[in-house]
Amino acid sequence: MTASRHKLLDLVEETYGTRHPDFDMLRKQFERITDNVHDEEIESDTRLLLAGVDVTRNAYEDWKEMEPYEKQQALSAVGRIRNLTRSTLRKYDIAVDR
Repeated sequence: MTASRHKLLDLVEETYGTRHPDFDMLRKQFERITDNVHDEEIESDTRLLLAGVDVTRNAYEDWKEMEPYEKQQALSAVGRIRNLTRSTLRKYDIAVDR
C-alpha cells in the first residue's frame, strides 16, 4: 500500500466520522468520560482513546514534512488506532457515523 494523504484521510474518517476532525474537541469529549466516573477499566480505555487522538493528530498535521517511510509507518499506526478506537467505542455501545 502506497502512503497517500487520501488514504490517511480515509482512515481518519473511518475512525472519527469526518476527514477533518476538531482534534481539540475530540480530546475534550474523551476527557469528559472520566469526569464523574472513577472506574479503572474506563479510565484505561479513555487513556487509549486520548493517545489515539494524539497520534492521529500528529500524522494529520505533520504529513507534508514526513519522509515516505514515515508516512507508511503513520498509515499503519493510524490504521491500528482506527481498529482500537472503534472496538473501544463499540464496547460502550457508541458508534461513529460517517
